[in-house]
This record gives sequence, C-alpha cells and structure tokens, in this order.
Amino acid sequence: MAQYQMAIIDARTGKPDDAAKLFRSLADKPSVLVPRPLVLLELARTLRDSNPKEAANIYQQIKKEFPDANIADQADRGLDSISPKS
Repeated sequence: MAQYQMAIIDARTGKPDDAAKLFRSLADKPSVLVPRPLVLLELARTLRDSNPKEAANIYQQIKKEFPDANIADQADRGLDSISPKS
C-alpha cells in the first residue's frame, strides 16, 4: 500500500518515470490491498501524456483481463481521452 501511495505522489508531483516504475512493480505482484486492475489503470493514466501508445495498450489489457468489472468502463474512458477525435 505504501508503494502505491508513493507512486501516486510521484505521478502527481511531476515524476512520471518513478511512478511508472513503481506501478509496474506493483502490477507484477498484486495484493489484496492494491489489486492489479487498479494499478494498471493508474499506470495507464501516468503514461497517457508521455507514452500514449503504451497507455492505450494498458487500457486494452485492462479491458481484456477484466471485461466485466467497472474498471473496464474506466479503461474505455481512458482510451477515449487519448484517442484522436475525428
């Protein structure tokens, strides 16, 4: 839980690389307190500006791994926010 909070702080204080590193580490070792879909969602949000292609891939991964969860709806909204509008 502490690592998750540190990653959130890093993401909000202009340290997206540090945040992404922590989020990736947490996604590889999910826990009951910090579930994998939540970590992946935060990772995608962190990467949305610096690496939109990777963020889109993570949003797609969330939708694939957790299709029936509320988190899939959030992933859809995240994809909409980085997709080019036509």
